[in-house]
Amino acid sequence: MAYTTINKSKLFMNTVTYTANASNNAITGVGHQPDFLITKSRTSEYGANVYNSISGVGKFFNGITTGVEGSSTAKIASFDTDGFTLKNGDNSNYTNNGTGVGWSWKAGTSFSNNAGANGASIASTGSVNTTAGFSIVKWTGSGSNATISHGLGFTPNVVLVKNLTGTGNWKMWHKSFATMSGGNATSSLNLNGTNALINTASVFNSMATINTNVFSVGAEGDTNQANQTMIAFVFAEKQGYSKFGSYTGNGNADGTFV
Repeated sequence: MAYTTINKSKLFMNTVTYTANASNNAITGVGHQPDFLITKSRTSEYGANVYNSISGVGKFFNGITTGVEGSSTAKIASFDTDGFTLKNGDNSNYTNNGTGVGWSWKAGTSFSNNAGANGASIASTGSVNTTAGFSIVKWTGSGSNATISHGLGFTPNVVLVKNLTGTGNWKMWHKSFATMSGGNATSSLNLNGTNALINTASVFNSMATINTNVFSVGAEGDTNQANQTMIAFVFAEKQGYSKFGSYTGNGNADGTFV
């Protein structure tokens, strides 16, 4: 059996650097058409911008913060076949001759799932890449415990959820949280905050159901607010390409080996 089925990882995820031009700026050489993109200036103290193809080029987040998804035609022009085109409103392209960095992931195959299908209690739509183990899923919150289709065909290892239309934290579930010090089956993390693990069952319903078809969300507004639009970025491990784990720090200059 081959060690990996992915010989060129940049076809599915890549990090590129570029020079800002304070105008339309076509970034090429990415290796794929991004569906999830984070940009950040390397030379100016501007926050990151976060984009995804499900919401579209007119939508963005100003960093991993609690704010709602913003609307602007001045941030990003397009997701391109070998990269992306930024406008001067993107924080990494605002200052001429500055440098920026972009992290991008490819999903690429659209899917939709009706409530009641494949174990999902809520209808959802999204984009998935089963080869790379990555999907983006959007649904309307119910305000109660629910299961959401992720489209991967593999059990996820990481689920990151954000309320698009309401303020709230970026909530992360990770397969390692339950076995970490201070963690248990209810654990989650605020990716945008400095909190330690949060042990509250209502965030992901203690991930009561997570399998090759669905993952769980609870009644909390950050992950399933009634009548609000929610989005999830879902990852599953792929041998030779991706891995999700944890480590214990030792506080030494010669740090722990990971």
